[in-house]
Amino acid sequence: MRIVILLFLLVLVQASDKILLSDVKSLVFNRDVMTVGRRLDPIPQLNCVKGSNLFKPDIVTCENIGVNAAGMVQWRCETKINKKYKLGKITVSCEGYESSSDLYVLQGSCGMKYELLTKSSEDSSSRAPLGLVFFVAVCFVAAFITGQLTDEVE
Repeated sequence: MRIVILLFLLVLVQASDKILLSDVKSLVFNRDVMTVGRRLDPIPQLNCVKGSNLFKPDIVTCENIGVNAAGMVQWRCETKINKKYKLGKITVSCEGYESSSDLYVLQGSCGMKYELLTKSSEDSSSRAPLGLVFFVAVCFVAAFITGQLTDEVE
C-alpha cells in the first residue's frame, strides 16, 4: 500500500512541473539565475548572444502576446535598460517536457537569448532629416521674404 501511495505522489509531483507553454501568461528572467533542467543541463535565464557585455539587465519580463501561424508563442519583452542600449532580437526557449518538440514544457526551464545593441548615430539620424527640413524651410522663407522685400523696394 505504501508503494502505491509513493508512486501516486511521485506522479503527482512530476505532473505539477509540466505546463502547456501557450498557457503561460508571462515570464520573468533574472540575471545570474539558472533555469531548471530535467532532460537538459540548466542554463542562465538571461544570455546575451550579441552586443555589449558592458551592460546586463537585472530583470527582463516577457508577456505572451499570442501564437503565430506556425503555433509558436510570441513574446513581448521589456526591461529597464541604460539609454545607450536597446534590445535587439530576442529568443525565448523552454525545455520540452518529454522531447524538444513537446508543447508542454518543464516549469522554470525557460531562458532568454537576446542581442544588446548600442544606440548609434543611426538612431539619432532619424531625427536629423526633420531638423534638416526645418533648416531648409527657414532658409526658403528667409530667401522668399528677402526677395519680396527687395522686389518691393525696387
